[in-house]
Amino acid sequence: MSDLPFSLAPEVVARIESNWKSAVRDNSQLFRGRAVHVIDCEINSSSITCRVAMSDYAHYLATTQGAIPPANYCRSLFVSIVILTADNYMVFGKMSGQTSSPEKIQCAGGGVSDEHFNRGGEADALAAVMQELAEEMYIDAEDKTQVSSLEPIFFKRGGEQEHTGIIYLAETFLTKGQLLKCFAQKSAKERSGGRLPEFRELVMVRKTAVDAEQFIKENQCSLADYMPSLIRELV
Repeated sequence: MSDLPFSLAPEVVARIESNWKSAVRDNSQLFRGRAVHVIDCEINSSSITCRVAMSDYAHYLATTQGAIPPANYCRSLFVSIVILTADNYMVFGKMSGQTSSPEKIQCAGGGVSDEHFNRGGEADALAAVMQELAEEMYIDAEDKTQVSSLEPIFFKRGGEQEHTGIIYLAETFLTKGQLLKCFAQKSAKERSGGRLPEFRELVMVRKTAVDAEQFIKENQCSLADYMPSLIRELV
C-alpha cells in the first residue's frame, strides 16, 4: 500500500458528495466504507505489484455511475470467483435490488479492502476470495467436501472504468442442484434475520461454447463489462 497522499480537486469531491447524497436517498442500504484505489501496476514474469491508496465507496460509486471525469476515477482492486460445479456448470449471481447494481449478472467477489492488507502493505487476495465465497455463495472454501480447487486464473485490467481484478476459479464437489438448494436455504435464513443477500439469485451456465454464446447473447445488457470475455476464455 502506497504512503503517497491521495487527493482530489474540490470540484471533484463536490460531485462525489452530491452523487452520494442522491444515491443514499434512492437506496438507504448503501454503506460508505473504505475502498482501495489502484495507482499503478508493475507486471513481470513472476509477480504482479500494484501500488494502491485508500479512498471510499462514495468515490467508487461516482466512478461506476459516471458522475466524475475518467481522470478522477476510483480504480478499484477486486477479486472475482468463477465457481464450477461437479456437473460442469459455471455459477454467477444476479445482484439484489438493495445493491448499487441491481439485476447485474457478475461473478461472486468484491473489493479488496484495507483489512486484507498486512503491516508490510501486502494484500492477501486469497483471504478476500474466501470471505466473498462465504458471504455471497455460502461456500466454505476450507471445507474439502465442498471445494476441490481454488486457484487464480486471470489478471484483469482496463475496461470502461479501469478497475483491476484477480479472477479465481473455484471447483466444487457440489452439483448445480445442490448449490441451488444450499443458496435458497441460506439466503432465506438471512432474509428472515433481516439481512438482504448480495445476490438475488444464482445464474448457472453449462460450460460449453454453445451454451456460453447463447447466454451472452440473451443477457448482454445485464452482464458486468468483463463477463463476456471471461466466459469465452473459460469455455
